[in-house]
Amino acid sequence: EGRKADLLVTHGVELAAAVGLARWLLRCRTPHLAWSFSMPRPEALAGVRLRYYRFALRHVARFVMFSTLETRIYPPLLKIPADRFEMAHWSTEPPAVGETGALPAGEPYLAAIGGEGRDYATLFEAMRRAPELRLVVVASPASVAGLTPPDNVDLRVNLPLKTTLGLAQQAEFMVLPLLSQRTPCGHGSLISQFFMGKATLVTEGEAMSDYIQPEENALTCPPGDPDAMAEAIRRLAGDEALRERLSRNGRRFAETVCSEAHTVDFMEKLLCQMIGEPSGMSGALA
Repeated sequence: EGRKADLLVTHGVELAAAVGLARWLLRCRTPHLAWSFSMPRPEALAGVRLRYYRFALRHVARFVMFSTLETRIYPPLLKIPADRFEMAHWSTEPPAVGETGALPAGEPYLAAIGGEGRDYATLFEAMRRAPELRLVVVASPASVAGLTPPDNVDLRVNLPLKTTLGLAQQAEFMVLPLLSQRTPCGHGSLISQFFMGKATLVTEGEAMSDYIQPEENALTCPPGDPDAMAEAIRRLAGDEALRERLSRNGRRFAETVCSEAHTVDFMEKLLCQMIGEPSGMSGALA
């Protein structure tokens, strides 16, 4: 069926590579767009897997990812020309919040959600330094494997999305701990939190530079530093005016830059460009 289409669109790295290999085997010349092309740990890619990606992806016409950093990382890593890589802001509609389940008893809490590229080890150490505060974490099992949370952390895994967002909605503020300054993850969680009006503390670095304006729409702290993270958490917990400012500006950023309407416009222009049609298509692509 791909041979009859005007364009092939895949989502994610693994599907892009599989389709790229299939196109080569079937001698399919239909252009291929790899959407949401993001690797949580590109620095760890090596050996046979790296050679496979380089071979399978070499004929992909365009790659779209959610940070400018990735447009610089992937071309030399994959040995693919840089002009095939393009950044688009992560976008979504305001999230639908569901039932929270059992909320933590006692004092108000802060929260952290998500699994890819997360540094929960540093966050747990930071919370050990702030025993007066409470944290709810909703994570994937892999992201917390081998970790022991302190007593003031309520750790939950594999909750439904709406339940997770419900817990986030009830939190005083959010923390988004990333493994490094170059970890290209967490954009979806960040924008959902912005839409919910949640003040957020996030690991500083290039991976978030397209989204974060420090002290304006988010607070930042250096990676892997539990003392600095604990200090930032305490600052955010104790400053209601700061939380309100970050909340207001974060929501404004999400509504202005990260709505689904922006992605529709971006995709229309990109798809028309790739298949050579004028902008303002009236029909769907195969």
